[in-house]
Amino acid sequence: FAHAITVVKELATPLLLLGGGGYNPSSVARAWAVATAVAVGISPPKNIPDHDMLPLYGPDFSLSPPPGHRMDENSSEYIEGLTARSLRRIGCISTDTTPRG
Repeated sequence: FAHAITVVKELATPLLLLGGGGYNPSSVARAWAVATAVAVGISPPKNIPDHDMLPLYGPDFSLSPPPGHRMDENSSEYIEGLTARSLRRIGCISTDTTPRG
């Protein structure tokens, strides 16, 4: 997902990041921390800083999520097609910021 944000940022169009929920709060927090860092152009830290909820991020306390238990069943062709369709749709979005009426 971080690479996807980088690709969209390179299009120099307005960027609004939206997301759904997640089943594992610590993994969702990790993902949004990385997504936000990429969106604002900084490198995320490798380790999670100390805070009250830090024990939830063990045992390694890093921003890299732990490996999941599900295999990625997406083929390269599917991902490439999805990327191409998404980029075509992004190209159709107006970047006109002129106030209307």
